[in-house]
Amino acid sequence: MALALACQASEGDPAFSRFMRVAVVVVTVYFLANGLLELAAAAGGASARSALGLSNTTTNLAAAGGLDTGFSLLTLALFAVGTERIPGLRRLRPGRPITWLALSLYFRGLAANLTPSTATATVAATVGTPQTTSDLILGGLPFAVIAVAAVGPGVRRDPPAALERLGVLPLRPPWWLIGMAVGLVLVPLGAPIVDFLTGHLTPADCQVQQQQVAQSLQGVDRTALEQFGIAVSAGVSEELLFRGALQPRIGILLSSVLWASFHLQYTCHGLPSASNLYILLLGLVFGSLRKWSGVLAAIAAHVAYDATILLGADNSTITRLTVLSVLLAMAAQTVPRLVRRPG
Repeated sequence: MALALACQASEGDPAFSRFMRVAVVVVTVYFLANGLLELAAAAGGASARSALGLSNTTTNLAAAGGLDTGFSLLTLALFAVGTERIPGLRRLRPGRPITWLALSLYFRGLAANLTPSTATATVAATVGTPQTTSDLILGGLPFAVIAVAAVGPGVRRDPPAALERLGVLPLRPPWWLIGMAVGLVLVPLGAPIVDFLTGHLTPADCQVQQQQVAQSLQGVDRTALEQFGIAVSAGVSEELLFRGALQPRIGILLSSVLWASFHLQYTCHGLPSASNLYILLLGLVFGSLRKWSGVLAAIAAHVAYDATILLGADNSTITRLTVLSVLLAMAAQTVPRLVRRPG
């Protein structure tokens, strides 16, 4: 957070800006050095791993080192050549420290999330340890903090401008209701897609694993308020970062790819699964809502989707709530026009 705010604060001061670019390069070189160390340990065998205090297997170290090294080199190359001609990255502001930091952390995030040992450990922890309400609610807080820091409130932008950059302003209440309706209908509409993907593209052992993950996340003996709180926390924090802060700069696809990669609990044998593909599709829907109507509509859709699953709403309830949301949205659009119309 501090680094992001410092990058934002450096704009307008050439000397400070150069210093912050150097700082981001140092951070990226650290990621590169870590990757090279992991590759060296993998090549050196058990004795090298023991000397370096690394417990991962040779295969895991090679995978982690290869990803860290490859993505770090790619990041440094983009620093050198710029992103103006790179599809999906053209909207990044060239040469700005916050742009370089965003690139470094984006690819570092992908490297960490695609490492098989990380994914395997996350699945084991999710299945083996009951997911408490506080863990799930507080787990999204870092995303929200990073999102806010990334737009520089009080440093580069005043609060209203920061909220506008995140997509919170201008307020469009009718679209919040449309977002809610979208999130509701995604549950029954997405169920056949999930069944197809898991039935045809997911090994049997991973199907069992993902059922265990779902049971752990849905929990037992939680109140309806607790389940709704979990849905709100995930929807607000994740949408603020991935759709609010990131999407305007790297587009719907790349922000959704990173978002899907963070759902490590749905990986299969340490690798992205068909469930991660479905989450990517959800990200494209939420991203479209953010593009057309602001981040609050995407938040409403995300919260409604998660809450519908966590609360176990049946199809009749979903239908009634969807119709009500659409009718209220239409009324919210129509009533102000009637009030403003001359008598």
